[in-house]
Amino acid sequence: MTEEFSTHLEMLESNFRRSGMSEEEARHAARREFGGVDQAKEMYRDQRSFAFLEQFLQDTRYALRGLGRAKGFLAMATISLALGIGVNTTIFTLVNAIVLKNISVPHADRVVQIEQRILGPSGDFFGSFSYPFYRELRRRGEIFDGLIAAWSKPYGIREGGSERTIYALYVSGSYFSFTAARPYLGRLLDENDDSAEGASPVCVISYRLWSSMFGQDPRAIGRSIRLGDHRLEIVGVTGPGFAGTDLQREYDVEIPMSMTHYMGLMHRDSANVSWLWILARLKEGIRPETASDRLTVLGNQISEMMPKDAPNVGKSAFRAKPSPRGFDEFSTRLRAPLAVLMTTVALVLLVACLNLANLLLARGHRREREVALRLSLGASRWRILRQLMVENFYLAAAGGILGGVAAVALVRLLLREFNKGQVYEQLHVSTDQNVLWFALGLVILTMLAFGLVPAWLASGVSPHGALQGDGRGAMGTRPRSLLRRALITAQVALTVILVFGAALFGRSLRNLRTIDVGLQPEQLLLADLSLDSDTGNRLAPPDFTKEVVERLGQMPGVQSAAYGVPGILSGAMFGGTVQVVGRAESHTNDLTNYFSFVSPGYFRTVGIPVVAGREFDQTDRKGSQPVAIVNEEFVHVYFPKEDPVGKQFLGGFSGKEALTIVGVVKTMPYFELRQPDQVMVYQSASQYPQGWQVLHVRVRGNPQAFERQIRDLIHDAAPQMPLHEIRTMALVRDATIARERMLALVSTLFGILALSLSAVGLYGLISYSVAARTREVGIRISVGASQAGILRLFLQESLTLVAIGLAAGCLCSLAGARLLQSLLFGLQVEDPLTVGMTVATLMVTALVSTIVPAARATRIDPASALRHE
Repeated sequence: MTEEFSTHLEMLESNFRRSGMSEEEARHAARREFGGVDQAKEMYRDQRSFAFLEQFLQDTRYALRGLGRAKGFLAMATISLALGIGVNTTIFTLVNAIVLKNISVPHADRVVQIEQRILGPSGDFFGSFSYPFYRELRRRGEIFDGLIAAWSKPYGIREGGSERTIYALYVSGSYFSFTAARPYLGRLLDENDDSAEGASPVCVISYRLWSSMFGQDPRAIGRSIRLGDHRLEIVGVTGPGFAGTDLQREYDVEIPMSMTHYMGLMHRDSANVSWLWILARLKEGIRPETASDRLTVLGNQISEMMPKDAPNVGKSAFRAKPSPRGFDEFSTRLRAPLAVLMTTVALVLLVACLNLANLLLARGHRREREVALRLSLGASRWRILRQLMVENFYLAAAGGILGGVAAVALVRLLLREFNKGQVYEQLHVSTDQNVLWFALGLVILTMLAFGLVPAWLASGVSPHGALQGDGRGAMGTRPRSLLRRALITAQVALTVILVFGAALFGRSLRNLRTIDVGLQPEQLLLADLSLDSDTGNRLAPPDFTKEVVERLGQMPGVQSAAYGVPGILSGAMFGGTVQVVGRAESHTNDLTNYFSFVSPGYFRTVGIPVVAGREFDQTDRKGSQPVAIVNEEFVHVYFPKEDPVGKQFLGGFSGKEALTIVGVVKTMPYFELRQPDQVMVYQSASQYPQGWQVLHVRVRGNPQAFERQIRDLIHDAAPQMPLHEIRTMALVRDATIARERMLALVSTLFGILALSLSAVGLYGLISYSVAARTREVGIRISVGASQAGILRLFLQESLTLVAIGLAAGCLCSLAGARLLQSLLFGLQVEDPLTVGMTVATLMVTALVSTIVPAARATRIDPASALRHE
């Protein structure tokens, strides 16, 4: 480059000498025309080399030094961003796992679940069918590329001296070909395994179970595994990433559906049992709506072939519900709450960005002289802007790293809270590259959101004004001050929305938790012995439950014990019809009647008051007159203004025998909390024994102290019987409202976070205002202004912004909250108490955030302030 530049200079000198200049004049003229040699070298080096990388490293060193000197600002900015990015990543992790992921099967977008609706008053679709129905549908399935059936059941297994619960999935022979799975070891199940009932006592286990139980020993193939009191030969192991057709539930064993009766369950080929789920893949080009129409015709044709006493027989509507997530009910149940939470965390991140933008505006004002000096020394505005954005990038990156750590902890917290008390339906969430890309995108987005405008304003400093100290560096002080106030007002408005939502969900949860589910639910223990009748009879001695109840009643600290099935708020219920004896009207299509089978002492143990008649007693045994106890809602529906005791009706498991009403109990929620007015019929468990029961034990004192004693007593009576987690009624109640608990918890956390960020923003604004108006305050005090007057001056500034933000936030909250009505219970979105709580919370926060910095203004010494100025 030096030789090239020398050649150009020599040529120019030669030209000037030929025009008549002396040698010295020609040399100076050539230098003037060519320009600065060193500057030209730098320019060409920048064009021909990686100068931008060198400058980026320079900006990085400068940014890190500057941030290191502003430790308070760095801590506040990083924490704000970490919380904003962390909560967004947390909720997106749930959304990704529960809503966005699809099952790993070929053409998952064409997968549908088959559902049926009896054309009657209920109007609800359900997805359980008999095996003969599935078999015939598969034979005639011209619109499907593939069809599978599945059904799950929990089993208790002993592993390493301890007992735990696993899930087994009974599958049709086409299951693994449908999923295109490959065995990790051995082979997978096929059509031959599901050919004839009881023909193939084999199973496939998961990679997880193979690792934990067999230590990844290849010789596990050919060995057997014990489920209940039956053994199955292991013929294969699925791969470590195999999730099957349910993204949430983890199945450790797959069993051929032909083995249901061998395992002590129902006959597979019985048309009288509706129990399995059906998943299908539509042929290419067939839409779900078209498939539903054709399926309705085909389904009704198959139903006509079934025995007349088979379930679901009758004219029905069928549908092919798009199910790219397979048999995943969590997606349906949690889609709306997750949409609310995703909107909420976006608002939290916006509040954090507004707060940080305010901090950067204040910091930019303090750095005006620094930026002015750099501009005066020749730096371009683009160079200054780039350096400031590098600082913002490292702030966002630090917030992203801490936010990722916070997201991991928050996901674990939410899963633990959601799964609390649940045994059969637990939520499982894992991260993948989608979550990582989302977090990286958030870092870039937040950097632009909070940093671009403050950096642009800071880089536009007028060197002359800034160095003279007239306070008009970037666009003047008034526009910047208005921008800061606008940001604070927006922060307050967004915080109102978040606090209002938190108050709504918190009060809705309180309404659900105050529903009466019996006396002192914290003192009532439930032990689930959910086994089918055949297995239960083999594992347990005769009168097992009665013996356990009698021995529990003699245990010190136990007030009473009983058993009943289904359990309260278990999510399972027997539904049936009711026909009042002597009346012509029929309720055969009314499926809102729920039936439960309970032992003597049940109502006393649970704490359900008997309002008329009597409880069941020892005289209500098998062979005696069938009796029933009904709740007040049953009386309201079937015997209004009549004494029901002694009346008779047909229904339940009594067959053609009429049930005589011997008692009436208070109406309480049994199936779920959101349906408190359910028609309930209680039948005697002694008259109609069930092979699976839920023990109810009322205790004094700490209920956890009795769990081990109850478990030991049950194992002593039936050593091989699996026993799931023993829970209190309060924990069961909370498990049924896991969605509401998660909404209340998360919205409360986010509301507190937004409130804290707004408090910091207000505090920073007033502190900045006090510092900027020190001379004004000094003059006011010197001419006689009181401390109360100075305090009122800054309170008025703060509360005016808060009032505007409150008004805007309340209007937006009331308008948007109507979308949340379906997620609330016993509460209207226009609830005045919730609005009042929100306004009061924001006003108290604003007062506290303002008074502290404003109080410093009242202690300003006028002489010192004016002398400094």
